[in-house]
Amino acid sequence: MTEIPVIKPSVTEYQLHALACTDCGAITRAELPPGVSKGAFGPVLSSMVALCTTRFRQSKRLAQELVSTLLNVDLSLGAISKIERQASEILAEPVEEAREHVRQQAVANADETG
Repeated sequence: MTEIPVIKPSVTEYQLHALACTDCGAITRAELPPGVSKGAFGPVLSSMVALCTTRFRQSKRLAQELVSTLLNVDLSLGAISKIERQASEILAEPVEEAREHVRQQAVANADETG
């Protein structure tokens, strides 16, 4: 028998202390620990949302429902849009590198299907 365990999201809150200089008013804020992204969602959740709305062509509302139902994570439609935008920005350079690699090949396409 194959079974999938119940998914319980792991939420970590980081509070960054900030102080304002009494002389100049400049604000000094603590930094996040190394390796912690500034966004509200981690790379695995973000990747799953992007996969839903791109490869599996789900609408934002369907992706929202899927993430809520299967992963027990509530996301706004705006959060899904932001995740899509971030994924697009992250993938822009590797996609361009792949395009450039293909452009430099002697054979652009070889398809032997009938």
